[in-house]
Amino acid sequence: MNISNIISRRNTRRGKNNWYQIVYEWENIFINGMNLTMFYENERFIFFDKLNRKFRKYLHFNCNFFSNNLCNDNTLVFEITAYSYHNFYNRRGIVPYIIDYFLPKDSLNIFIRYYEQTELILISSREVYEYMIENRCPLRIEHLPLSIADQYMFSNVMYEKKYDLILCGRQSEKLIQYLVKYITSYNTTRQLQIIVVGNGLKKIFSQISNNSKCNFTFIQEIKGRDEYMRLMRESKILMYMTPNSDKNVSRTNGWSQVTPRFLEGIISQCHILCDYEDNADTDYFQLRKFSNPCNSYEIFLQQIDYYLNNEIDLNKYEKYIKNHLTSQRVKQLEDILKKY
Repeated sequence: MNISNIISRRNTRRGKNNWYQIVYEWENIFINGMNLTMFYENERFIFFDKLNRKFRKYLHFNCNFFSNNLCNDNTLVFEITAYSYHNFYNRRGIVPYIIDYFLPKDSLNIFIRYYEQTELILISSREVYEYMIENRCPLRIEHLPLSIADQYMFSNVMYEKKYDLILCGRQSEKLIQYLVKYITSYNTTRQLQIIVVGNGLKKIFSQISNNSKCNFTFIQEIKGRDEYMRLMRESKILMYMTPNSDKNVSRTNGWSQVTPRFLEGIISQCHILCDYEDNADTDYFQLRKFSNPCNSYEIFLQQIDYYLNNEIDLNKYEKYIKNHLTSQRVKQLEDILKKY
């Protein structure tokens, strides 16, 4: 089986969302590594996709007709999420690479129904992939893990750290509580330098921002990937959680895969303070190799004190992250395609 093309949303309005920028980094490396031709999704397809969402019981055959004329060869599509309805790209000739899978666990038959025309489906989550295998999913599915773009790979030099801790994106309520307790109760002459991204977190920490033990830098919004990765490289510790660590079943339906932020932290030479539960995905990415889950304040205290006073093992980080660069995923996909 060969893949000749890739479809990108980078020219659409929804494709301007900051979250998509990491997808375009992945796309670029797959394009160069596999010599793919790029097709651009346009607003017409988005329009019919919206109609499909509203009238999916009636329009899915018509939507399939529009997508049949997209291109003739096998085409790779990075899908932000798995769909529980028919969309344009659920058809022969399209190879969807599903980044987030948050469908309910009892919806596997619905997933099978709407993806049955695809000849191959790439699943980023090891947890989801093993669940599908265990439940005898009849579709051709393969595990292709998430990655970090090669452009961020470091040389054998330690980054200079400006901040002690960075908090960005969704955070664990448990770790936030531990951090507040740590800031208000620990005894040291050292002033912690903490960078906080997002207004939601600012509201939490504004109550203690005058604490002489800490200096907070609040950033309302990061402008792009370059600024985001620069701030990560300037930070010594990243506070990280997997999606279902907060038990928000309504958001994730119980799935909890390792997100790109973990790899971003590793490639930025950050220590990782983690909140997660072991599963097939955390095992695949070897989270315990870098941090045990902070299941108690005592564990949190032990880890943060160690991280603040010790450097990372640079050789360990380098050896690990080389296996999770996007160029490695290109090679993995090429090996997968040889099976079909």
